[in-house]
Amino acid sequence: MPETKLYVRYMISLRCIMLVKKLLENFSIPFTHVESGTIVLPDAISETQFAELSRNLRAHGFGLLDRTTCSLIDQITDIIVDIVHYSEAVAMENSVQIISQKLGQDPDYLATIFAEVKGFTLIQFVDTHRIEKVKELLLYDQLSLELIAERLNYANVAELRGHFKSATGLAPSFFYELGKKRRALYPTV
Repeated sequence: MPETKLYVRYMISLRCIMLVKKLLENFSIPFTHVESGTIVLPDAISETQFAELSRNLRAHGFGLLDRTTCSLIDQITDIIVDIVHYSEAVAMENSVQIISQKLGQDPDYLATIFAEVKGFTLIQFVDTHRIEKVKELLLYDQLSLELIAERLNYANVAELRGHFKSATGLAPSFFYELGKKRRALYPTV
């Protein structure tokens, strides 16, 4: 049986995570992973367990999302990954609208529910994936910064460099050189 993922509103700090883990243990609900906004269970839980967990989380200031909304968070994440990693060009300014259109949901609702669960905005999540894509393109594809900036919808190379440095603390050239070293050590990779 596949694992079950539950999403929890307002579980955005280490202290929150520790409290949720304790609640799961108290109710003898096995879990494989608990992180900001997310509980991963090895198996599905019964409706009774779901209701009891939901009541107890609410008593501690959290909100367990219903199964439909949990699915919505997964769909949002999948769409963002698709937009950033598999589209030819990333439409940054339209990403929330694209998600909204694909899911047939209000963009403000999607932005709010995502932030309540993940602890950051949809735009921040897209930005995080853009930075990961830049790393990937520098390490593996050895693309020029000009091409990467164009592909990931940065205004210019200077904006890409600044954004990358701000997000990672490193210059893009670090990853470019790392890719060169990696290929020199492992030419068939």
